[in-house]
Amino acid sequence: MVAACADDPVQPTMAPNVKSAHMSGGGTRANQFTDAASYAAAVLQGATTTTIDFATKDDGSPLYVDAGPYFFSSIPLRGVTFSAPTGILFAYYNLWLSNYANSAIRAALPANTYAVGMELYTAYGVPGSYTCSVSTGETVTLPIGTPYIGYTSDVPISWISCQFDNDYFLIDNFTYSVMPTLPPTATFTAPTAAVTVGANFTLGLADASVPGRPELTAFTYAFDCGDGAGYGAITTTASATCLTSAVETRSVKGKVISQSGQSTEYTGTVSVVAQTPAGSNVVVNPIDPATGSSPVSLSFASVTSGGTTTITSSSQGAPPPLAFKLGNPPVYYELETTATFSGEVTVCFAYDPAAFHKTGNLRLFHGNAGGGWTDVTTSNNPSSGTICGSVTSFSPFVFAELLYDFTGFLAPVDNPGAGPTPVVNSIKAGSAVPVKFTLGGDMGLNVLATGAPTSTPYACASGIDAPVEQTVSANASGLTYDAVAAQYSYVWKTDKAWAGTCRRFTLTLRDGTVHEALFKFVR
Repeated sequence: MVAACADDPVQPTMAPNVKSAHMSGGGTRANQFTDAASYAAAVLQGATTTTIDFATKDDGSPLYVDAGPYFFSSIPLRGVTFSAPTGILFAYYNLWLSNYANSAIRAALPANTYAVGMELYTAYGVPGSYTCSVSTGETVTLPIGTPYIGYTSDVPISWISCQFDNDYFLIDNFTYSVMPTLPPTATFTAPTAAVTVGANFTLGLADASVPGRPELTAFTYAFDCGDGAGYGAITTTASATCLTSAVETRSVKGKVISQSGQSTEYTGTVSVVAQTPAGSNVVVNPIDPATGSSPVSLSFASVTSGGTTTITSSSQGAPPPLAFKLGNPPVYYELETTATFSGEVTVCFAYDPAAFHKTGNLRLFHGNAGGGWTDVTTSNNPSSGTICGSVTSFSPFVFAELLYDFTGFLAPVDNPGAGPTPVVNSIKAGSAVPVKFTLGGDMGLNVLATGAPTSTPYACASGIDAPVEQTVSANASGLTYDAVAAQYSYVWKTDKAWAGTCRRFTLTLRDGTVHEALFKFVR
């Protein structure tokens, strides 16, 4: 919930015949008018407007005011101080004076004057011009015979000054408008939903304006995140990002400031709650500070006491189980929570399929308290890059793919080679040949894909003949591991009926890799 703290005074608007303008390059400026209609309309709604009629006294009799060098230097009238350091101020022109060329008048205006206007005459209509300026920086030179001069402004006008280049001049009426205080308004935005500890939230001020003054468009802003630090710096940015670190209810504030220095403050409250609340089937997506995003979703079966769940990532950790390879780059995750929970927790990690060779071989491993890893995988979806597991405690996690470190084939079998003419193993049909290879260690005997190995006939062609120099006695095919030699040996029992033919031996491992050798059978 947000609220504004400024008063709501009657707001002025500019007269309809007065147009607004802005200086090039930013800032504000006064807006000049030189016609009777605008002069008459130069009254701002909600402002206090004063008109000084120099033609008559209060009783209606003629008034003569002289501010020339031979009389008074200034005349205070109804809150405005007039001064004419080089000339005169006449209110009743039916007098005979001469030698008053370059006569001038300067009026010091009350605070918060946003409009000023005068009706001017020269004594005899002597050809020439007059120049008027205001404190906001605008200057205009007009020919004699233009009786009206006035300005409305985006910011207060503190003085107006006019000087004739030939003869003296007379003022009939002088009008100025003093505005009330004009605080800006804006729409304050703060989170309405609870924010979890560790997450950021944003405060904002939108659609800033000064009621009745659409020409005012320059604003600055300040925000208080409610963290005890108070307001931040005043800037032109209409939003601020706030950090959270504890469960609490924050009183937040935003302040919009107009170019005249007036401001309006807005307030609101933001609830910061436990990131892992008590309850059943609690889902949490902690943010990894290294990336600013969440790589994991946790679903707690039961949380008995709320707390905060965090995740950190690293490229360093214990080696994965044998025959498993980390991604490129490798990523380890450490999950921790201050919440108290019971039962299973389903953890689902996102991964980049491009970091692995065969995503279908990917497994999620959970670090054991005493060292080592346990495969906790329950599902793997390579198309979405998501792998899930089920655990009852937290510790390091890593996902790795099954990828054997294959070396082979070893003697007595030769590989086909990479050249245009393949190497073909020559062997007597019906004999048993040991097909040897290594996988980087003892991976157990469950290393072959279902149905592997296989052999298929192919049309014999020219090749490099390589007689198999070692065969073994065997009644059937089978896989063994020699711990001394650290080698696997698959004894392939061939068929006597294959004499005079060629076959392709295909060994497919459980990691999906395929390895082949060519054989020619003789009698």
